[in-house]
Amino acid sequence: MRRYLDGLDFAVATKKLQLSALRHFFDTLVSRHVIVLNPAPSVRAERLQVMEGKTPEITVKQARKLMASIDATNLVGLRDRAIIGILIYTAARVGAVAGLRQRNFYDLGDQHCLRFTEKGGKSREIPNRPDI
Repeated sequence: MRRYLDGLDFAVATKKLQLSALRHFFDTLVSRHVIVLNPAPSVRAERLQVMEGKTPEITVKQARKLMASIDATNLVGLRDRAIIGILIYTAARVGAVAGLRQRNFYDLGDQHCLRFTEKGGKSREIPNRPDI
């Protein structure tokens, strides 16, 4: 089965999809007593790690228009401006921003940083822009 997957001239994501289909197919054969064991579960697929997202970038004009549209005269508006500003200027995931706490904002002496906890327990630090 591994040789079959290695012989495919597809992207890693497509190979993972093919392996998933084969596992399901053999599971069905086992449940219908056609074969005794499923040979596919022991096969490992290549690890797929996407470092670049597919979401289009927001332009500076769009960001300014969005930030100006938020009413900052009350506490909710100030909170929303802070959240949207962090999302725009750091390009962090919404889940990572939602998980921010006060302890994740700290001073390095010459600049302030935000520490995000990403998927898979990964952590990344992003310095804040002083001109904003």
